[in-house]
Amino acid sequence: MSHDVRLLPSGKTFTAQPRETLLEAGLRAGASLPYRCDNGSCGECRARIVSGQTREVRPHDYVVSEAERIRGVQLLCCVAPASDVEVEAREIGSVEEIPRQVIATKVSKLHLLDGEVMEVHLRTPRSQAMQFLPGQHALITLPGLLPRYRSLANCPCNGTHLLCYVRRAPGDAFSEYVFTTLARGDQVMVEGPEGRFTLDEVSTRPIIFFAYDVGFAPLKSLIEHTMALNELRIMWCYWMTLKPEDHFLDNLCRSWADALDEFHYVPLSSLRAGADGAPNWRELAAVERIVEDHPDLSGFDVYMTGPQGMVDFARRRFMAAGLPTERFFQEVLRTF
Repeated sequence: MSHDVRLLPSGKTFTAQPRETLLEAGLRAGASLPYRCDNGSCGECRARIVSGQTREVRPHDYVVSEAERIRGVQLLCCVAPASDVEVEAREIGSVEEIPRQVIATKVSKLHLLDGEVMEVHLRTPRSQAMQFLPGQHALITLPGLLPRYRSLANCPCNGTHLLCYVRRAPGDAFSEYVFTTLARGDQVMVEGPEGRFTLDEVSTRPIIFFAYDVGFAPLKSLIEHTMALNELRIMWCYWMTLKPEDHFLDNLCRSWADALDEFHYVPLSSLRAGADGAPNWRELAAVERIVEDHPDLSGFDVYMTGPQGMVDFARRRFMAAGLPTERFFQEVLRTF
């Protein structure tokens, strides 16, 4: 039997399924609850049960003090609700509240996608999950190479599983290592998270997501997090690549559009790249396509990834269409 959970003081509510811990249910519902493991080792997810009953579903090594037990403090990663419950818990509200983490992960899976993009799955130790906000990135270090920033493409609901994308780029040492040398079980150092390209959860306005190439990765994380919040915000996703086949998660986007009335997917292709990061006429046309579809942007939030020149042009064009400056969220891509 499922039970309703209410977080205090935020008032956020969600449902916990049978045998699902309060931490698992909260993260699945998009709550940014603090934690560093999911097995009762660190004590970071301590919270006070204000009302209702819980049952322990997992033993834990962390010792809750007697004074805390008297106050009703429990480890959210080790208890499931036995009734509807109210939980007084700290929620992460900004990137400053997340500690910098250095984690030795292992490659759990490598999957070659359409458009010659490698989907890299990394597994953290169970006692050292990575906490991050959707849209953030991390510094990835491969053996013998300089670190490279990659966006974390998964929802933060499972910090033991990290996902990133690498496009094949002949002559680029990082890309060539991923495609020719990296193997399942290899160690990969991950440091972070970094970045302020995160979701404004207070807003209820419709969202336009505009991605360029593998810049879709942080938008995927933001989109999945928005869906987890279950607030039914209207979302438009415009995804531009050089060639139609470069939409390496096209089927996923189309499945979202088929399943959700409020989600709209528009794939675009530029056919050639601009010189030195400057937008070419097809990229400018993609920006104009968005303005054509939404001539008045005053009621939207826009989240965009892309090369500097394209981002700068889009910002000016969107402002001219009424988008307030503070509602334009950008992530300039360092590399493709």
